[in-house]
Amino acid sequence: MNTATEIISSVRISEVWAALGGGPLRHRRGRAFWRNGDGYSVSLSDEKGVWHDFVSGAGGGVLDLIQHVRGGRRVDALQYVAELAGLTLGSRQFSKREKRAHAAHVRQAKHLAQQCAWWVRGYAQALERAKASAYEHGDWDALAWSGRELYQIETAVPAALMSRFLKAMKSDPEATAGFVEAGRDDERHVYAVAVAITTMIAQAADVQKRAEENSCAT
Repeated sequence: MNTATEIISSVRISEVWAALGGGPLRHRRGRAFWRNGDGYSVSLSDEKGVWHDFVSGAGGGVLDLIQHVRGGRRVDALQYVAELAGLTLGSRQFSKREKRAHAAHVRQAKHLAQQCAWWVRGYAQALERAKASAYEHGDWDALAWSGRELYQIETAVPAALMSRFLKAMKSDPEATAGFVEAGRDDERHVYAVAVAITTMIAQAADVQKRAEENSCAT
């Protein structure tokens, strides 16, 4: 049985790219480039084990590359590398300390998701009330105020906590692989809430812009 770290380090990222059906590479300064095919414009570094797609802006390590091309779960990407390298993915027993740490990460994720959902729901309701008032009474100042308040979601929600959680979940590849079934839903929830927040901020910016334009017009 091999650990996730051993499996990931057993292959070069350019080998994974080729196995995924990536186009021919040309080497320059220790990096490999590929262009003009399937919408990818990819730079690979075997030395660092990283890649970057200049078309989509995506990038990361070996597992990220597999998920980017094939989709699927992280544990599936790890299994793909294991099969490519002719290795067997182990299911080692985790220590009590590792299990406690993971449980803490999951609790943190749930708490954060609840906080984020509360902020999004509350500000969404406030924005809808402001919209109704603005269109009914011409109260564009109130709508602009709500738009500005929505900007504060970015700081009101503990973004630093979210960042620490996501890093903690991925800091130990072995733990991530072993606990992926337990942690995936919570991580997905946090990402979903983060997307919702980003969408709300974008909507707030649009609402504020239109509100200010209407204020100027009157």
